[in-house]
Amino acid sequence: MRWLGRGLLVLILLIALVSLYQKIPAKLWSPFSDRSAVRNLPEETRATKVFWLSQDDWLTYSLQGKPDLVRILNHAQLTADQYGPDDEVKFGIHYRVLDKKNRVLKEKDYLFRTTILHPRRLENGQTFPARFYADPSFIASADQVLFIDLRALPDAASIELKAIELPPGGHRIGVRAAQREFLSGSAAALKWQRVSEDARAEEVEAHVYPHYLVSTFEVLNQLTRRWLPIGPTGVEGESFLSDSLYLLNAESSPEPKSEVAPAGLKADSRNWVTLPIPGPGARNYRLEFTPLDAAKPITIGLSHQANTDLEVNHFTVRGAPENDALSWSAKLAPGLLQVIADQPVSIRLVDPETNDDITSQRQLLPGFNIGPTAPLSYRLNPDTGGPQPVRLDFRAVNHPELGVTDLPATVSVQFYDTQQALLEQFQTEVTPIFGPYQRFSSEDAARLSESESLYTRAPENAATVTVTSETPLLVTLYSRVANMPVRRILPAQQRPWEDYENRLTSWFINQPIDAEDLLRQGRRSSIVWFFKPIELNPALEEGNYAWEALEPATPVAQKRVLFPHETNQPIRETALPNLYQQIGRSAVQVELQASVPGVPVSPRLIFSRNTARPASIRVYRDGQLWLKRGIAGKRGSFSLPVVAAGRYELRIEGDGDWFINHSPSGRTYLQRLAYSLDGKTLSFDVDKQTAKEVVSFQLFMPSQSESYQISVTVSDLQRNSGLQTDYTLTKREYTLQGHPDTTLGIQGDGRNWSEPYRFAVPLGDDIPNGTYTINLTPSSSGGALVAAFRILEGQQAPFRFFKEARSDQ
Repeated sequence: MRWLGRGLLVLILLIALVSLYQKIPAKLWSPFSDRSAVRNLPEETRATKVFWLSQDDWLTYSLQGKPDLVRILNHAQLTADQYGPDDEVKFGIHYRVLDKKNRVLKEKDYLFRTTILHPRRLENGQTFPARFYADPSFIASADQVLFIDLRALPDAASIELKAIELPPGGHRIGVRAAQREFLSGSAAALKWQRVSEDARAEEVEAHVYPHYLVSTFEVLNQLTRRWLPIGPTGVEGESFLSDSLYLLNAESSPEPKSEVAPAGLKADSRNWVTLPIPGPGARNYRLEFTPLDAAKPITIGLSHQANTDLEVNHFTVRGAPENDALSWSAKLAPGLLQVIADQPVSIRLVDPETNDDITSQRQLLPGFNIGPTAPLSYRLNPDTGGPQPVRLDFRAVNHPELGVTDLPATVSVQFYDTQQALLEQFQTEVTPIFGPYQRFSSEDAARLSESESLYTRAPENAATVTVTSETPLLVTLYSRVANMPVRRILPAQQRPWEDYENRLTSWFINQPIDAEDLLRQGRRSSIVWFFKPIELNPALEEGNYAWEALEPATPVAQKRVLFPHETNQPIRETALPNLYQQIGRSAVQVELQASVPGVPVSPRLIFSRNTARPASIRVYRDGQLWLKRGIAGKRGSFSLPVVAAGRYELRIEGDGDWFINHSPSGRTYLQRLAYSLDGKTLSFDVDKQTAKEVVSFQLFMPSQSESYQISVTVSDLQRNSGLQTDYTLTKREYTLQGHPDTTLGIQGDGRNWSEPYRFAVPLGDDIPNGTYTINLTPSSSGGALVAAFRILEGQQAPFRFFKEARSDQ
């Protein structure tokens, strides 16, 4: 009887289980019609759960806590026989934000445009769909992201979604929702300590350097915020349906192209290329061009700008359609070579002696998409103890079929503390200008503008900064340590492109929060940029400027010096007293010019001798004795009698080298009044009167010095608030490396100095007009000399200061 009772009990349990199985929706037991399709998947596959939207019913998500941002990843499920790779897909959703009483706080329709991704290539060479379901009759489009900003909706309790438009042949719209979660610093640090080395590398893979070099601050920046997936409310199978979407993390495997583009840098009529020509000295180079459109003739314009004097020389190369390749050879001095082609062409720079390809590598920058519903946030350091410098580079994108329009875009920048309380916010318009020196790294038809930079200083306790725009833009954010100096080696790093790989940058690129997610969402682009040739100010080229010397704030020893000076610019009459021509002791023809037309001149002679013994000299003009006098010392100068401007034959009876002013022909020399840097700080007071000014310095190293170090600082500086188009750097450090000792000290014992090193201190529009002090502090011993001046564009008031072409930034 006992066994009979046990048998009846088992039978009753089996009947109950069968009945329960029939009542449970089949979707909960097996979400796929064919589970065998997801067996033996590649190791790179990961599964994620998606929830389907209906056009009739709402899909409701309850928010956990009070998140500031919700992310919705949307994709369309499509029939496989109607869509293929690169096909365009459009679909739409409607969302609304509700409070606890189900009152609508915000609602909006969104239409998305996406595509079908190419299959992925596996390590074994096989291809596999990038996104798929277990049912092979359906395919998934690429994700489109929707960010819902809840910072202005503190009463938000839930979000509801509904499908409003499906693509032709579309089956359903799948969504994955997540809300942004904040971890404490200790929790983030604990998480970092508990993960393996491989997991650490994956967490910070968006950084440009290895994970073991990532600082603690950057680790916290990456880990203190994360996306927490959330699921809909209700009962699965009744109030919502779900499925598994499979994603394959592998490289794309597009259809092979019939023609392979040659290696090199690509140029065409709207995308120009510049190539730095390295030093030292002039060398032979060969430029090779491969046309990418063999059906059309090609014309290539070349421009070479020399580092020394910024002189530009132009050349032209032409090729017939039947030419497979073109080449151009020349001896080029160090500088920048610009290439402009009217047809697509590939460019390679070759060393003709070794046939080595010495084409410079592409310069790359990251850019992240922002828009009305796609803000971008960055972590700042609230423990700096002072304002934090921030730089924002904005770029616009335009498709050639839509035309190029330089329309203003309104951007907003908000700073928050660690509690997400708003500290400060700014709003302004930017109008990036489309130009030929920046492009996308991919072969994209869209056109990229030049960058427009804005600068500001984040509040002292700012922990994050959020950037938004009313129209889509690309943004790159930089930061720097407030008191970090700009370090340069002169003259090796005088021009922006010189020794670029080895110089320390002034601004450091920041990665946005959740950079890895942004990369997966397609919100990160790689930007290729090229150096721009230096454009000289037209007023300077025409000689329409005034030169103003600056004097030290306190009296110091001074000395007049003379050094070789070559220029292709017009000579201004006011500069004639300081421009000298070297003449020999034999008869020579000179043309004396007056500073003021019609006014006689009194030329000066400078002499340089090997002996300091007194001597008698005679100066003859047109064969007649003009002046007889005695001289003493190795170096010195004196005036000649007044004479009318004109052409004369001069002859000097006396030993040594002789130089005469008011005659700027042949090889010219420039006289400067320089001040002693004898191991102490030398200060110059500058009265800034316009928005942007530049103060220039010329430093003369002691004779036979191999190097010299000097620090340049700007004190008494107050900055304007808000977003500025400039950021005045207040500290610079220069290491000067030996120049020939060709500068003559006019008075004294005949001591020589190096050729002048020239550097500049820009004073931008981020600081108000007023008096500022520039301090020069040498770190090396020896009696160097320094001259300070600024150039005023235009000789008519009001003056606007000319920004020098030489740049040390």
